[in-house]
Amino acid sequence: MTDRGYIGLDLGGTAVKAAFVHTAGGIVVGRTHTSDTPRTGSPQQLIEALVEAAHRVAGDDEAIAVGVGVPGQFSDATGRLRALPNVPGPWEGFPLRDLLATELGLPIHLVNDAQAFTLAETTLGAAVGRQTVLGMTLGTGIGGGICIAGRIHRGAHGTAGEIGHQVIVADGPPCGCGRHGCLESVAKSAVLAFLAGTPTATEVFDAVEAGDPKAIEALKTVTGYLGMGLANVVAVLDPDVIVIGGGLAQAGDLLLDPLRAALHRNLSVTPPGSGTIVVGTIGTLAGAVGAALACIV
Repeated sequence: MTDRGYIGLDLGGTAVKAAFVHTAGGIVVGRTHTSDTPRTGSPQQLIEALVEAAHRVAGDDEAIAVGVGVPGQFSDATGRLRALPNVPGPWEGFPLRDLLATELGLPIHLVNDAQAFTLAETTLGAAVGRQTVLGMTLGTGIGGGICIAGRIHRGAHGTAGEIGHQVIVADGPPCGCGRHGCLESVAKSAVLAFLAGTPTATEVFDAVEAGDPKAIEALKTVTGYLGMGLANVVAVLDPDVIVIGGGLAQAGDLLLDPLRAALHRNLSVTPPGSGTIVVGTIGTLAGAVGAALACIV
């Protein structure tokens, strides 16, 4: 017996994640799939990876539409990409929506990947019942999303919530977006690993637990920047809750304790107790689930 539902695809800098979300009798997450993101610079290989992931999670069920979480900028009007800062390739003007619609024969809805994460956590996860939610994803890049009254706040051009692309350090390191000193350029996972002298960010937290002073200082530096960036957004948005996701969020309180401290050092105009930070509860598939939900909500 087949069921109807929505396919969600999360195009990450390192992995393509997919989920089938059933809607009969309530929202239920069904089959999921994860594969490596092609980093050869070939648009065709990227399309093939997305199509394969969609077919794997749909199985024999009937898909109504496909949502795609995009880690970059795109045009709502044309469905063409403007930039994918953390995925190699000639993306400016690439017709992602039309090509996927042709390959899958289904309506395609593009959504920013961090917006998708925030929608998933607001609908099914750590922020259920909250009115104003700020999401931040920490990993290959730094993304952000805003949900108000259960819906993604996209802004006038679909780009609301780009927390990673506010300038934190004037004339700082180059960012994939083309500017210098963005939060992403000074606080993404690769920077944390570099400052700590470890191959990956995951190993930074192992070193912190072991008392390594270089790793502890690296984490303090990165969470200091993150706390500053969050404080800027909290001053403007005043959210009920901040939900953290992405690969770094798996470190739990090792990340959150210094992050909370850095945020509260930088808060000024909001009342005591504002700026509550929690980790998302859906896990690494939140972006894919949220992309599917974006077809509905």
